[in-house]
Amino acid sequence: MDRELKRLAAVLHQIAHDAGCALLGRGASDSARFCAAQYNRIHARIAELDPDLSALFGALPEDASAGQVRIVARALAASIKEKARAERKKEWAECFAFAWPCGSLKFDICC
Repeated sequence: MDRELKRLAAVLHQIAHDAGCALLGRGASDSARFCAAQYNRIHARIAELDPDLSALFGALPEDASAGQVRIVARALAASIKEKARAERKKEWAECFAFAWPCGSLKFDICC
């Protein structure tokens, strides 16, 4: 997985945390608006890097609540992490090929 996508996932976690703080602050609508704008910037960058990921989640309206921002940011970050996990699993499966022809153990290890 691209290193930049992993960094963007970390930023999404921070946005979700900040939106949660804004949610507890009650009445901090400017904070919620700022979090929504930040999410939309990150979403636009993810759309450039991996259109499949961004297709799952759309951009948020400017007046999105802090709760909405929190939920969507955490879900998009989780999708990025799951995609990274699946790619890592696939790489390992391709890297190690085990075979037992005629009772002997033979394996290829790629580096």
